[in-house]
Amino acid sequence: MMATIDWAAKKDEEVFGGSEQPGSQFAYERGLEIQRRLYLLQKTAAEQQVLAIAEQREATVAQREAIAEMRQQSTIMFWSVTGIFATAVVTLLAAFIN
Repeated sequence: MMATIDWAAKKDEEVFGGSEQPGSQFAYERGLEIQRRLYLLQKTAAEQQVLAIAEQREATVAQREAIAEMRQQSTIMFWSVTGIFATAVVTLLAAFIN
C-alpha cells in the first residue's frame, strides 16, 4: 500500500515544481493540491477586488459631496463679488452726482 503525501504541508516550490509520473496517485493528489491553492488565491483576489470597489464607491461619494460644496461656495462668492461691484457702482454714481 502506498503512503499518501500531505501536499497541504508542502511549500509552493515543492507542490508546483513536482514531477510525478503522469497518472499516478501522487500526481493526482498533487494536482488536487494545486487546484486547491489556485482556488484559494483566486478567492482572495476576488475578495480584495470587492473591497477595493467598495472603497472606490466611498471615495466617489465623498468626492461628489466635496464638489457639491465647492459649487455652493462658488455661487456664494459670485453673488458676493456681484454685490460688492454693485455697491462700488452706486458709490461712484453718488460721488458724480454730488
